[in-house]
Amino acid sequence: MVKQAISGKGRRGAPPLPRQRGALRVVQLTLLALAAFLGYLAYRSWTAYAGSQPNAGLDEVIGLALMALLTLYGCLWMGLKTVRGPQPPSFD
Repeated sequence: MVKQAISGKGRRGAPPLPRQRGALRVVQLTLLALAAFLGYLAYRSWTAYAGSQPNAGLDEVIGLALMALLTLYGCLWMGLKTVRGPQPPSFD
């Protein structure tokens, strides 16, 4: 729990770097779980339509697979970024 002043105002500025990194990892894990779930739905949709008429429901399978790939790409893109602290001013 964050201690606040009597005035009720919280701390100012950005949160500490470990907290920022932790929040970034939580978002990444959420995106990874969402991508896995969308991939599973695409697979289940593909197997459901594979036994029936060919190309029936293919747009649903493609849409789910595309969303899963985009979500996975977003998760991986966030993983390549690092959270850095503030840069000290240069006196040049």
